[in-house]
Amino acid sequence: MEILLKSRGVVAAVGTAAEVLRRAARGTLATGRKLARLADDPLGKPPQPGLPRGAPG
Repeated sequence: MEILLKSRGVVAAVGTAAEVLRRAARGTLATGRKLARLADDPLGKPPQPGLPRGAPG
């Protein structure tokens, strides 16, 4: 019985830690994408399939 309680605690702790890391990574990636788009404005964009001539900076 004691092993079952300890294992449930470990599973809960690992799950909580995984969720915290997932949320932190998601926020970091979203901020990184926004900064990349902000940097594209002054630097311009290279040619892409939907944008054949690119975009000037």
